[in-house]
Amino acid sequence: MFLGQLLTLLILLFINSRVLYLHHVKRDSIVMLAPFALILSILLVLAWGINYFNLLIIVLTFLTVIINIRAMLRYSEKLFLDIYSLLMKIGSITLAAVTIVLILFSVIIHPVNLSNKKLNLTVTTEKLEGNFRTGFSKQRAFSKANIILTEISPKDEKLSNHVILFVPDIRGDSSAYMPFLKLLASNDFTVLTADFYTNDCSWFTGIKNTKFCRNFFIQDEYFNFNDDYKKKQNDFIYNYYMETEHLVKTARERYGTDCNFFLIGDSLSGKAVKQFAEKNNTDISGSFNLEAVSDYKSAGFGMVEQTDYITARRLNLKRDKNCTTPNLLVTQTLPEIYNSFLGGTK
Repeated sequence: MFLGQLLTLLILLFINSRVLYLHHVKRDSIVMLAPFALILSILLVLAWGINYFNLLIIVLTFLTVIINIRAMLRYSEKLFLDIYSLLMKIGSITLAAVTIVLILFSVIIHPVNLSNKKLNLTVTTEKLEGNFRTGFSKQRAFSKANIILTEISPKDEKLSNHVILFVPDIRGDSSAYMPFLKLLASNDFTVLTADFYTNDCSWFTGIKNTKFCRNFFIQDEYFNFNDDYKKKQNDFIYNYYMETEHLVKTARERYGTDCNFFLIGDSLSGKAVKQFAEKNNTDISGSFNLEAVSDYKSAGFGMVEQTDYITARRLNLKRDKNCTTPNLLVTQTLPEIYNSFLGGTK
């Protein structure tokens, strides 16, 4: 997402700063990048979901298109470039200045990336289609992905027949927990996590329940309408339970019936994971709720200190390049895993 945001902002800077360096040309071809930038900004939302930074980029690209409509019409009619109006110069320079600020901001607060190569990990993604009622199968061409499975595993030695299954809270998603999951996998474990987007497990109604809207609106409800969020907690736990059940089923098909599973959840998903583990204790080795770690201040949102600066600030947390929280959670989780899988020893 960061690279997509940066590319879109650089294109906007190129367009809006041209009034400073483009003179005495017959046709203003650069202006036609404006609708391209608008399309890119929309694709960012469709690919990564709505967040405040992506919305701000959409606003900037829309304003860029608006103030350049006349220039685009002149270009499409093959007319010569006339002198830029004072109003257009002011608007373009203002947008260019705002874009520069956003570029610097995005570079400073970009997500902390834990190198797969340095951790000696392989990260693979698989998409499935279907729903809880009919089951899931491999995604076909041009069909909608209803489950996105992400597997993080060591490239070399790993504990065979021992797999950790993670159910994220929807205030984050699997990508929000990736620093923790990668550090966990670097301890010789295969980790499998899933994001579910099905029509028979609704968190909202209408467009709010779509992949690119759900996270944004669940966070909005948590921060701005907390009473409504609390009233829905039992419904949320029920949804997480269904997700846990089908993640385990998918993992069984993937790794075999002899594989041992340890379940991890966070906040409400952690409660559902615990319920499932207790009900199926002959099939599940153990479970852990990350919320139980008292120093974990962003429970339910994931590793926002590394992945989402704006949400971190809303939680009164600062950006942390050293991955303090992910390392802490791994330290607290590993003893539970070793105890469940290996009787307390590695």
